[in-house]
Amino acid sequence: GRTYELRETDRSGRIIRRIGRDVPMQPIPEAERRDSLQALRARIDSIPVPLDRVLNMPEEVRELRLPATLPAFIDVTVATNGSTWVGRWPRAGRRESIWDVFDDTGRFIRAVVVPLVLEPLPPPYITGQTLIGVIRDDETGVQRVVAFRFDLAPPRR
Repeated sequence: GRTYELRETDRSGRIIRRIGRDVPMQPIPEAERRDSLQALRARIDSIPVPLDRVLNMPEEVRELRLPATLPAFIDVTVATNGSTWVGRWPRAGRRESIWDVFDDTGRFIRAVVVPLVLEPLPPPYITGQTLIGVIRDDETGVQRVVAFRFDLAPPRR
């Protein structure tokens, strides 16, 4: 996650196409950084051998260095119509779900913003013009299924 680029490869690992956008990276909220650092310290402290004996531990982890920004995207879903939906982080302070939609050739079509936070599991079901997902009530924990319909024509300029 430090860049917004997806690579589609064949079985041999050869890159078939790249999908990406230039979107601003969001800083990790300070409270989340503190929680992450605390959790990382606890994990490292639980390692039963000296750290110099741990193989393949990245220097960033060993030195407790956390990234400054959130990953560029959260998830990737292929809709039933072959379009690719790339889930991004909600904008700071907003309760929303955002996807960038690309056609089956990898060309960006448009961003779709849903004014609700969808649960990651089960993942949304997307047909290309309809998105069906699950939301959870913050107070009661009750889940509901919601559906949204979209016109995916590129926005007019």
